[in-house]
Amino acid sequence: MELAGIKLTPSAFVAMRDASSDESALGIRLAVVGGGCSGYSYNMDFIDNIGDIDDEDISADSDGLMVVVDPHTAGMLNGTTVDYIVTAMSRGFSFINPNAKTTCGCGSSFS
Repeated sequence: MELAGIKLTPSAFVAMRDASSDESALGIRLAVVGGGCSGYSYNMDFIDNIGDIDDEDISADSDGLMVVVDPHTAGMLNGTTVDYIVTAMSRGFSFINPNAKTTCGCGSSFS
């Protein structure tokens, strides 16, 4: 799935779809928020009702998953690939962002 230049790998897509289904959510919002050790942090939240979507938001709906981003986030994440990685020690989402000048060691914040 691709939305506003943000690509979800098949494993990220399945993990997001399963998580939103488990929570009975309408979908998932990807966002960039201020904070974190490098200046900005990646954020993912469930969309619980249609009122959580603004007119200027960009959304895509595919195979039971709705993904929404605001225009600011879309610009900062253009060209980014979101993956879901499982290792022996952990599992979680990974953002491979070509626009990030620096990232923190945990990979959840950037500048």
